[in-house]
Amino acid sequence: MDVKLIASTVQVLSPSRKDITVEVTAEEAAREFDIILEKFAANVKMPGFRQGKVPLEIVRKKYAEEIHRALIDELAPKALQAGFREHGVEPVGLPVVRDIDFAYGQPLRFKAEIDVWPEIDISDFQSIKIKKKDITVEEEEIVQYLEQLRQHAAEYVPVQGRGVVEGDYVAVETQGADVKAGKRFPLEKSVLLAGPSEDNPMGGAILGLSEGEEARFEHVYPEDHPDKRLAGKTVGFRVKILTIKEKKVPALDDDLAKTLGEFENLESLKQRIRSDLKASKENALRNEAAREILEKLSDRIPDDLPRTLVEQETQDLLRKFLKSPESRGLEAGGRTDWESLKSKLRKDAERTIKNHIVLKAVAARENLRVGEEEFDEEIRRLARSNGLPEARLRSLIEEEGRMEGLRESLLFRKAVDFLVDKAIM
Repeated sequence: MDVKLIASTVQVLSPSRKDITVEVTAEEAAREFDIILEKFAANVKMPGFRQGKVPLEIVRKKYAEEIHRALIDELAPKALQAGFREHGVEPVGLPVVRDIDFAYGQPLRFKAEIDVWPEIDISDFQSIKIKKKDITVEEEEIVQYLEQLRQHAAEYVPVQGRGVVEGDYVAVETQGADVKAGKRFPLEKSVLLAGPSEDNPMGGAILGLSEGEEARFEHVYPEDHPDKRLAGKTVGFRVKILTIKEKKVPALDDDLAKTLGEFENLESLKQRIRSDLKASKENALRNEAAREILEKLSDRIPDDLPRTLVEQETQDLLRKFLKSPESRGLEAGGRTDWESLKSKLRKDAERTIKNHIVLKAVAARENLRVGEEEFDEEIRRLARSNGLPEARLRSLIEEEGRMEGLRESLLFRKAVDFLVDKAIM
């Protein structure tokens, strides 16, 4: 329920920060004070009094600070909401309340500093034009795609009567030892791609060996080798061949096409590949156009962005990075690398927020909305791609509090499509 304000004023501190002063009526403040006082009194235990029977004046004096804090906790959010509505302010994050002034029987006054969305003028966004590019799919691209399909369809069959040749997949049993220290490493089993390789010296050492045969060799590892156990050491290896398999790639013909889906022949497969490649290129061009448009519009936004949003987005990007394979390449304790990473992620976060501001403004200006059917279809699409029942996925999204985020993501996607459709000529 709203509270009654005597007055509220807003002062602009920066494009993304405002100060709001709020004054609540003395009657409203006193009524809330009395309610809180009664609650405290009902639970207070003091010597000489039964619980709930301590005189209110004694409770007021003893718990003045706690009651005052509870009053602010109760009234400040409601008063701020009333002030925000009065001035059309859309806050970002939590306000910082300060300069509280209150005495019983007097109005409650306080100030709060808040982050807000910076304003952006997009009235001329339709002046941004991007020339439509012709899309062609070369025959060579189809040939390369078909070759990838052949390789994926390859089988690995056991080899009889010959030794290892380059390109074979070989199961081996290996044991290494530090030549200088005389320390043996654990016995290991693995599968190797036969052939000379800088990454794996065994690939070349096993050429010509048959099943059951062994080879011994030494390898000197560089000082900067990523495996600290091996870096800078001369390691002696014993490797035994367990099994040999060769790669059998199917012929490029109608039979291959039929195994890859509902294709009558190789020609129908080629037609599908051509169509898919064209659609992929069209999507890439639209994404490129979207990036160009958003960059031109977001450059109009001041660099003074809502601090709470920048920090939150930076932390989100950092968490995602730490879960990615790229994070393993960061040297432990490398301060320079970490500082550089944080700086990069912060810039990425600022760019993301600027794009967010642009798309929010476009959606509002063009009155774009996400219908319930559109939203439900997105849930169904996500359920299919994640291999989950629709009801289960919806429940998970609700439990994680991501419903509004998903709806906003769909809205921004519509805003991007709108911008691209208007810009491409």
